[in-house]
Formats: sequence, structure tokens, C-alpha cells
Amino acid sequence: MTDIEAFSHTGIRTLHSNIPIFHVSPLEPEWEWNKVFWGKIERSVDNLQRRIYKAFKNGRYNMARKLSKLLLNSTGSILLNVRKVTQDNQGKKTAGVDGKRALDATARKELVEEVIELSKQKWKKYRARAIRRVYIPKTPTKKRPLGIPIIKDRAIQGVEKSALEPYWEAQFEANSYGFRPAHCTHDAIEAIFININRKKKWVLDADMKGCFNHIAHPPLLEKLKGFPGRKLIKQWLKADVIEDGKRYKTVEGTPQGGIISPLLANIALDGMETFLLEKLKGHSRVAAKVIRYADDFVVLHEDKAIVELAKDYVQQWLASIGLELSEEKTKIVHTTEGFDFLGFNIRHYPKLEKGYVANKVQQPNRQDFKTIIQPADKKVKAHIQELGKVIKKLKTVSAEELIEKLQPKITGFANYYRFCCCSDAFGRITHWLWHRLWVWAKRRHPNKNKKWVADKYFTMEKGKRWHFKDDKGNTLKYPKGANHRYVKVRAGKSYFDGDTIYWSQRLSKGYGEITPSKAKMLKKQKGFCFYCHNRFKAEDKMEAHHLIHKEDGGPDKYGNLALMHKHCHDQYHAEYVKLRDNLRKSKGYVKAGNMWIKFKD
Repeated sequence: MTDIEAFSHTGIRTLHSNIPIFHVSPLEPEWEWNKVFWGKIERSVDNLQRRIYKAFKNGRYNMARKLSKLLLNSTGSILLNVRKVTQDNQGKKTAGVDGKRALDATARKELVEEVIELSKQKWKKYRARAIRRVYIPKTPTKKRPLGIPIIKDRAIQGVEKSALEPYWEAQFEANSYGFRPAHCTHDAIEAIFININRKKKWVLDADMKGCFNHIAHPPLLEKLKGFPGRKLIKQWLKADVIEDGKRYKTVEGTPQGGIISPLLANIALDGMETFLLEKLKGHSRVAAKVIRYADDFVVLHEDKAIVELAKDYVQQWLASIGLELSEEKTKIVHTTEGFDFLGFNIRHYPKLEKGYVANKVQQPNRQDFKTIIQPADKKVKAHIQELGKVIKKLKTVSAEELIEKLQPKITGFANYYRFCCCSDAFGRITHWLWHRLWVWAKRRHPNKNKKWVADKYFTMEKGKRWHFKDDKGNTLKYPKGANHRYVKVRAGKSYFDGDTIYWSQRLSKGYGEITPSKAKMLKKQKGFCFYCHNRFKAEDKMEAHHLIHKEDGGPDKYGNLALMHKHCHDQYHAEYVKLRDNLRKSKGYVKAGNMWIKFKD
């Protein structure tokens, strides 16, 4: 084993022990971004957030607000949120009106010091900049407007969100699942399944008209009255919009694209379920069920008249915050007809019994229907169209490049739908994909026979299915579902309740925004980062690290992989490069461009 190979194999432990601990406050003039000890800072911020949550739960509202104010001015929170917007998040590459994108270590340090200075002045000198409006595809024919703040505004929004979120998590309605820590769309879908699995019901499948763009500011700000940072939120809500060089005033809405916008939307919509159930209380002995994911929600009840009444009350409540239902997209349907929600189709199908079970005399209480949740047909078609565009566009690339482009799209679709009845949909996609790739392969070699093309581009895995492959033997992995149902977040649980074991176990079982491969590594590491030894959280960005680096011949196998936070991975490699270069220099190497040359004595 060479010196470099030995270093790459043992370097993680060595680097971790040599990284100096950066004390959160006060900031020393000579501190370096790449030497910040993130573990200590994260523990400090997490502890404050849990104290805010528990104070509110215990009825100590003034204490909760005081702790929120403390967190709003915390150096640790500022450091963490600058890291998120400049290093962790994908949005770091998107510029606001000032044109600044992802920042280097020096610029991050300067931004931290600038924000700290604003916090010391109690944010009195802070002025929010205008946001840049861009449009992204929503459907093949529609686009969604996004408002992109500058990086500094994003960081300060993150600081405000860190202080505001645990305060509101302690009071959000139980059946709200959208944009909440450690909750996801699958929790909402599973809540619907639990509610209708034993009984047929009527459904108000509701759609709000432009929710994010039309939320009224006065009722939202009234809910935030007396909360630290309310004036900052008002600035972001009122910030001008710049589109195609023109400036527009903002009078309503919370623009999509801002870090704090989803939380503000949840705060604005909180209370709808309570209002509706209170109004319906005298109309039925059985309570209606309201399940909401951000601005998408359903109301479930056995009686159609109750659901129709619920629609009227919902419209009444939405009007009080400047919103309304979309008449074209809102409908009342029965579960036997089925409805689409969050990309899934949910429906009761007749249960066809055979043999002994079919005798209804012997089985009088047996259900005559079954609940099936599967990918919505329009989502399957859209996915197939997306894959088709990629294959059509990449007619001349190598098989390796085609796999690199297709695999993330296939894996992302499969991970989202893996917990439902997805075998039929995945089978359609796999069959279509095989046919298109066969046409792609034959087109590249018109003078070769079918056997030659099949041997070059396809291989049989486990004797079951043909898989598309490249010259190195890497294959395209087709979508595959889970072998168990999704387990919903336990009722009454919050990510800020301090039960770290419960949340880390859920994460390691693959529940949340995590891929099955990372969940497998997380379980092996018992929920801890291999580098900083802190527990992973639901919102953490995770990356797989090669213990023996790929450049040194390390394989892409679980035995050679370890899971790290993204920032830990970046920090490791920043230190690794320095130590590797020093090691090479000590062995008589000099650097020439990107190459190291050893001179003989």
C-alpha cells in the first residue's frame, strides 16, 4: 500500500482529531471557515430549539418568545444558516438581484461577520433587497413563479426560520404534514389510507387558487404579533419584485423560493382544520377528517351532505386570509371513483373473492372492497415522456453517459412511489424503457445483427430481466418498490421534542427524504455521521465517502463507503488535500499543473 493509500484509508480519524474546535462566541479575528467545529454549534442550536418547543408546550409562552429572541441573535444559528445557503443547498448556485452565487470560504466568513453585526444592532439597519422572479415548469403547459432573494437575505431568513419553527411546531394542527421537519407526503397519504381503509367515504378533493401568491399580509402578521423578528418578516413580505428589468410592488402573497415562505404559508393556513371541525360539530355525530399537505388538502366523511357543507365553510375561512378554492379543480367524489392527491391515485376497488371466502353467508362482515394507492396515471405518463426526451436528445452519446443521465430520474421516481402499489406502474415504465433503449442501441449499429447489439448493450441480471449496460459493465437499475408499507409519524410527535432516538431510527429505516442506499449506510452507522459523530437529522444533506478514494482504486461497495454530512465531507477533503500535498512534498514530489512529479536523487 502506498503512502497516499494509507492516508486515504485512515485519514478520517486523523483529520477529525486534528481539527481545532471553533468556539461559537466571541468570534476571533483569525478564525477560518474550514476549521469550524460544526458539531458543537449544531448541538447548541438544537438545544435552544428544543427548549423553545417545550416551553410553549408547558404553557410558558413568554419564556418561549424570549428563547426565540435569543436564537434569532445566536452566532451559532447565523453560522449554520450561512453554511446551508452557501454550501449545502442546491439553491446556492442561483443568484438574486445582486448576481452573487455560491460563495467561497473567505466570502462565507465575511457574510457571517456582516450578519452578526446586523444582529448586534438588533436588525435596525437591515433592509431586505428586492427579489428576482424566475419561472420553472409546473406542467407541460404551465409555469410556476419563484422569487429568489439574495444570498444574505436567504441566510437571515434561515436564522428567523430557526427561531420561529419550533415555536409554531408546538401548536400546528395534528393533520398538517407539508413543509414540516421529518414529515413528508407519505405521511399524508398514509393518514388517508388509515381513515378510509375500513369504510367507504365521500371526499372533498380541494385545490386552492394560487395559495402562495395570494395570502393576505394583515392576518398573517396578526398571527405573528409580539414575536421576535416580525419586522424582518414584514420586510420580506413587502419586498419588491424584479422581473425582466422591471420593478413591481408586492401587496399580497409570500413568494415561493424564499427559505421562510413555506413556514409562513403553514402559519397562514393553520387553524382551518380547527375552524371546520368546530362548525361541523353539530351536524354529525361522526367527525369529518381533514388532511392537509401545505395548500393541498382533503376532507373525508361518510355523508355527502357533510362534505358539501364542509366545502362552504372552507371557502368562508379561506376568504378571511385572502384565498379561495379553484372551482375547476375542486370536486366532491366517492372513494369508489378514486381521486388524485400529491401524485398518488387513491381508490376503493371491488374485492373479487374466490372459493370458500366467496360465500357471503359464512363471511357476513367481510369487506367487499379493498383500498389501493398507486402512482397517478398522469405522473407515470409525464415520467415516461421525460425519459423519452432524454433518450431522444442523447442519440450520439456513449451508453455510460446515457445511464448517468437516466439513472437519477428513474431512481428519484422510484423512491417517491416505492411505498405504494407500484408494481404495475413500474412494470409499464420498465417495459417501455427496455423497448426505447433497444431502438437506441440498434440505431447506433445499423450494420450489426440483433445478437451482437444485445451482447454489447444488454445483460441478464439474476436470470430475470434484461438490463441496459455500458462498456464497463455498469447497468441501468430499473425502478423497484419497497417490500413493506410506509409507517406514518406517530401522532403527537414533533421533531423538536428531544426524542432523537425515535427520529434517527425512522431515518435509518428509509422514512423521509433519504434513498434506500443511504438508509442502509445510516443503519450500519447507527444514525451517526462517520466524521463528526453527531446524529443525522432529517434535513441534513448526506454524502457517501469512499474510505479508500476512487482515485486510489477504492471500489463503489458498501464496505468502502461511509455516510457523512455534506459539510463534513467538504471539510474532510479540504484538510485531506493539504495533508496529502504535505505528505507528497515530504517524499520528494513537486507539483506541475495537476500532476505530481518525483525527482530522483
